[in-house]
Amino acid sequence: MKIALIIHELLIEGGGERQCVCLAHALAEHGHDVTVWTSAYDPDNCFPEICRGLRIEQVQRGRLPWLRWPWFVRGYLDMVHLADAIKERSELWSPQHWPAQWGAVWLKRKLGGAVVWNCNDVPNFYLRSRQTRSPLLKALYRLYYLLDRVQNRKVDMTLLVSEWAEREHTAIYPGPTRVVHPGIDPTQFKPGGERVRIRRRFACSDAEFLLIWLGIFMPHRRLEDGIEAVGHLATRGIKVRLVLAGSNRSFPIC
Repeated sequence: MKIALIIHELLIEGGGERQCVCLAHALAEHGHDVTVWTSAYDPDNCFPEICRGLRIEQVQRGRLPWLRWPWFVRGYLDMVHLADAIKERSELWSPQHWPAQWGAVWLKRKLGGAVVWNCNDVPNFYLRSRQTRSPLLKALYRLYYLLDRVQNRKVDMTLLVSEWAEREHTAIYPGPTRVVHPGIDPTQFKPGGERVRIRRRFACSDAEFLLIWLGIFMPHRRLEDGIEAVGHLATRGIKVRLVLAGSNRSFPIC
């Protein structure tokens, strides 16, 4: 099957970017013809080891390429250009996050195929339109929410990362949904898997509780809370070990 993955930007080592390129590898390993389409790509700072061997096509930004804010206007302009620039037909368009599903449904209308949207984070235009005090922003967020609803009706399937996210999505958006849980391979941590080998790797004894945090080290993720909590447990004589596994390349001061 010819599959096109669409993501707005591939500029940093973020969770969404990693999910996109890892999905591209997995689909290719299953024999599919996979292309990743994006408006902006930085090969040196976006998982160069993982991206190696993938076909990644950068179509450049849309009108007003210097514009960065409002971010949702930037996303709209880039998706308009992306949908116009892509001439290859795909059987499946797989947009990642917002606003890629806009480009995907326009490509579906233009070239055919089906759209399966990986929506990790439910767009918050509806919430912002109700919470902001600025009449101008309120109207703008409301407009984008209504545009979102129109586009999302044309998505064949929306994939979400949790039942909570699915409830948030279905409360304000139409269309069929499914939950696909992300994260580590649970078979490696359950009895009978690779649990013992992993614990030995981190010099964790059988009597210790092992807490593993996986992800990009970013200031807003409050790693200090986990460190402080484990410190409190240790002072009470509880045998616990905290392992932080991830990258600090995007935020080296963390």
